[in-house]
Amino acid sequence: MARHITFRTNRCVIAIGLALSGCSTADVREASTTVTNVTEQDAGPVPFQKIVEFDKTVHFQSSDGKDIVLAPGGYTVEVAEAGLLLTSTDKEGSEGVVVRAQPATHQENVEAPEPVAVSGGEDQQVVMMVMPGGKALQAIGTHSGVQSRGMQLQAAPANRPTLQYIPKIIGIFTTPQLAALSPGGTLYIKGDHFGASKGKITLKLVVPIPHNIDLSIEEWSDDKIKATVPGGISGVMDHPATFQLQASTGVYSSAWQVPFYANRTTKVLAPNDPAVKVLHCSTGGDYNVCNGLNTSTGGSCFAQSIAPVYKNSTLYAQHVNCDVAVDWDKGKDRYDVTLKNGWVFATVEYFHDQSSPSEKIHSPDYYNLRTGLPGATSWKPEIGWEVSPGPDELIYAYRLTIKGPKGVPHY
Repeated sequence: MARHITFRTNRCVIAIGLALSGCSTADVREASTTVTNVTEQDAGPVPFQKIVEFDKTVHFQSSDGKDIVLAPGGYTVEVAEAGLLLTSTDKEGSEGVVVRAQPATHQENVEAPEPVAVSGGEDQQVVMMVMPGGKALQAIGTHSGVQSRGMQLQAAPANRPTLQYIPKIIGIFTTPQLAALSPGGTLYIKGDHFGASKGKITLKLVVPIPHNIDLSIEEWSDDKIKATVPGGISGVMDHPATFQLQASTGVYSSAWQVPFYANRTTKVLAPNDPAVKVLHCSTGGDYNVCNGLNTSTGGSCFAQSIAPVYKNSTLYAQHVNCDVAVDWDKGKDRYDVTLKNGWVFATVEYFHDQSSPSEKIHSPDYYNLRTGLPGATSWKPEIGWEVSPGPDELIYAYRLTIKGPKGVPHY
């Protein structure tokens, strides 16, 4: 019997070997950091969504005989009043379509409804919802689109024995991420009809560009598999991916949708980075520079050169008051730093320098910024300043470190 390991987060309880209930993706990632010393013995009932996969375009019929065309990809399957409801898993927010289906029978031992896709020759594609008690609903489509309107939806005799030998997955466990796959991670599978000879497992990634990756098979038997995800995967964002098992006989299992978490990398944003924009550099001083943008209005006094610790930061500004009379210079600078494609702020550092204690910088509260900015994708600060007559000056700078999927642009 599989050992059950339980993790408690602030929001839910996650048990390895049990389906996830009421747990968000963030909950799963939080729990995954404590998973150690586990093996395929912990593989339990699968918490992932079971789907069917088409590698070619398929033509089905609606209940009134109209042609329904489904593109290659993954689909969830549900029983509907007029047939089977198929919904794409590759496009978020896709509307499902109902395809014509009729009752069928099977000899599989199932405890709950399961979708199954079976090829019936070179042109035919059969989708079945296999239910307990030997009952099923099946829809028959073709890749060519050639179907007779009077076509009877009943499984060809060859489909029924084939169904008995489809690789069946009944338990999954993943490390180091719990209930998710990631580069360098391990996938443990339990089930039936995998075959004694080694087959393959294909991971199908679709964001931002669809492509397939074969997992490295560490162990393979008729009822147990251990496989590793290649560690060098880059250019991929976090998204729901799909994996599918193929036995050495060429027969495929049902496909499974699983969260995929990409490799992460960090970088410091430069002041000239495309994600960094100066919306307004105040002209309130005699000498004004924001991230290299000079909006000076005049003055004959000397402004000291900006030290690298400031000039190499993400945001920096220098304002100088050249007047010697009682004439305060003041203004507000505004910036916009926006990240995309799964990138977030990781850390923020603040530096400043003033020629005298009289100079004032009205900057965002540093404590709140350090605790509130990490994890965000956009920051639009407004920084006020005042410089006394002197001549006097002030300099401020923010260095932002960001974190995101390796090989994916952040802007």
